[in-house]
Amino acid sequence: AETILGLTRDQLLSETLIDSQWQFIQEDGTPCPAREHLATLTLSTGQPVQNRILGIRLPDARLRWIRMNSHPVHDPKFGGIGGVVTTFVEITEQKQLIADLRASRTDLQAILDNVPARITFWNADLTNRFINRAAEAQFGISADQAVGRSAREIIGDDRDATARPYIHAVLAGQRQV
Repeated sequence: AETILGLTRDQLLSETLIDSQWQFIQEDGTPCPAREHLATLTLSTGQPVQNRILGIRLPDARLRWIRMNSHPVHDPKFGGIGGVVTTFVEITEQKQLIADLRASRTDLQAILDNVPARITFWNADLTNRFINRAAEAQFGISADQAVGRSAREIIGDDRDATARPYIHAVLAGQRQV
């Protein structure tokens, strides 16, 4: 917690979520109101909250992303909730990798969509993973509709029968043009 939040043990023990300099944000970048903090939700509802992702803007302006869980601690002495245990793990690097991967996918899609040749990508079971704009135009199906569908569904029975020998050759490791 000290490393993730950038605070000392003494600071952690003296701070509260409400009074702290930390700014919590939701995944969409909007502020997370104090009433929606996990500990507050669990205290008010008595229900655990799991796998909630929040950003924490630290006092030095760094942004850290965490995946949090909170669980009520029942107090048999008083017959209610005596507190909340909150656990969290930092996922800042994971969030950045996902953002980078999405950006790369967008860039690749833009490049492949602007190549005038039909480009398709198929799984070994002959279900589609990707088609570019030229393939969309030729097959009359959008890229989103093509994903997960079989070659036969996309190109039709006749073309599928013609393409099968080439497909099997590719799957056997032989380059086909």
